[in-house]
Amino acid sequence: MTPRDVHPLKQLSRDGILAFWAEELGVNVPELQSPHLGVTITNNSTNPGITVFRRDNDVRISASRAKIERMRDELRHTKTSDFCLPEFWRTAFPDISGTMNGPTLYYYVDSVPKTWTLPPTSRSLLLVRGLAASDLKICAALAQALPREERESSGFDTLGRYAWGVFARGKLVAFAGYDAWPNRVAHIGIATHPEHRGSKFGQLAAQAAIRGAVSRRRIGQFCCLANNAPAVGLAKALGLTCFAEALYIHHRE
Repeated sequence: MTPRDVHPLKQLSRDGILAFWAEELGVNVPELQSPHLGVTITNNSTNPGITVFRRDNDVRISASRAKIERMRDELRHTKTSDFCLPEFWRTAFPDISGTMNGPTLYYYVDSVPKTWTLPPTSRSLLLVRGLAASDLKICAALAQALPREERESSGFDTLGRYAWGVFARGKLVAFAGYDAWPNRVAHIGIATHPEHRGSKFGQLAAQAAIRGAVSRRRIGQFCCLANNAPAVGLAKALGLTCFAEALYIHHRE
């Protein structure tokens, strides 16, 4: 994975993103702002597992001191491209590697690209609007139509979120919303009804959520598994910046 600036981020936004990740990794912001070639391991007593954060050849690993002592020698001889591969950790450290989340790609956007357009569908048949508590019933219908894993990964929950829906002929066909995270990050979740895939309704909903986040001077964050081709395609279609790749290894009980 090589991050590419499809839609470049402002320096202030980059600082905010790195501040967010510095807190996650348990390091100082200036330390993370200075790119390194190679691997930096940080003792983080608050991290029960292992967090791997990679930008090109700059790899940061956050773990407890006990895990660091166990990993140190092996990591010296590992290619940076292998650190976000679950297979590497299962093979090299089966005794401390539990279940894993990732590898996950993290995309960001802090302004609305001028290239955004409506999908090739008659505009008279579409309605995009904000969702409220009164929409919970129709949101529940969309949630039930989604596979369980997709429903969980999309963060489909309008309570406590800024949320928007796309309606086609009066039916809710796509949803996007965000949670306000630290350092101005707006974490975005997207869901599209299985019967309406391929119509770019998810892209339209995501645009509404991103516009809402940007209007509040937030940085839109969209993440997905690296092997989720439709989600990666959506991020590229939206013109988001692929900023980093991460892997979280849970503590083995």
